[in-house]
Amino acid sequence: MADPKTMFRDDGSYNFKQREDWGYSHSYDFMAGWLGQGEVEEEKKRKRKMGKVDLPAPPLPDDKAIVDTIEKTASHIHKSSDPTVFERLVQEKNKGKPEFGFLSEKGYGHDYYVFVRHCLERKVDPRPLAEKARAVKEDREKKEAN
Repeated sequence: MADPKTMFRDDGSYNFKQREDWGYSHSYDFMAGWLGQGEVEEEKKRKRKMGKVDLPAPPLPDDKAIVDTIEKTASHIHKSSDPTVFERLVQEKNKGKPEFGFLSEKGYGHDYYVFVRHCLERKVDPRPLAEKARAVKEDREKKEAN
């Protein structure tokens, strides 16, 4: 720290330039843990991703009942306080039911379920993107058949 005697001029006024001469610098880096800097950065990253989809849209499953079940289940899981625990609970409760087969990785509609969960996190409507992917898939199949 600077000597207090040299911080004042001969006339008794405070020498503000003296602090700059001593190479004074200050930052709040030492308080980053206290202020929750990590959480703030994660929230900024999450907000930057809003409205953008990183996963390719899978085609919409053919069965409308399964599509509705997938979307309702994904929205309930997304709204829960701990989605991973709630998803595991739903998997265990509906283990043998074929309409909840999308919860297992090899089940019918699992790719659409993962896409819906991703879209709910980013606040994007998944159905138009999946319908477009389905139309593209059908067009490709028609072209390959000809």
